[in-house]
Amino acid sequence: MTDWHLVHLFVPTLLPLLFLGLLRLFPLHKVERARANPLVAVKDGQLSWAGLGMCVNALYELRHPVVGAAFSELWSANTFWIAVALLVFHALIAATGPVFPTRKFGSGGLCHTIRHYRVLVASASLTFGAAWLYADIHFTTQIHAG
Repeated sequence: MTDWHLVHLFVPTLLPLLFLGLLRLFPLHKVERARANPLVAVKDGQLSWAGLGMCVNALYELRHPVVGAAFSELWSANTFWIAVALLVFHALIAATGPVFPTRKFGSGGLCHTIRHYRVLVASASLTFGAAWLYADIHFTTQIHAG
């Protein structure tokens, strides 16, 4: 892992959640304490906003490689369409999450909990995919081969 990973992937995705967790250290009212729960912040697909940014940056770097970077046109074309597909899915989740919010869920077993929070699972999985793709594109197109 490099500083690039920290600055471009981990900080924009995880720092807001860390700050939400730190808010619980303060004497908040019951309503504010409930809102400061990191699960509330991401349960409706809000991680897709971070994934959306990663996809846009990946597409930019894919189309603006450093001079001397060596990669195939087939890899570039395939990677472009994968990034576009991820971008569309992230945009759909980010746009529809606030319109169709998920109620908080108490308990009921792991499978039932995963089904209940399927938007969270989808946005987290797609954000991980966008981070991996962005890193792959960055280290393929922005590092001089010679």
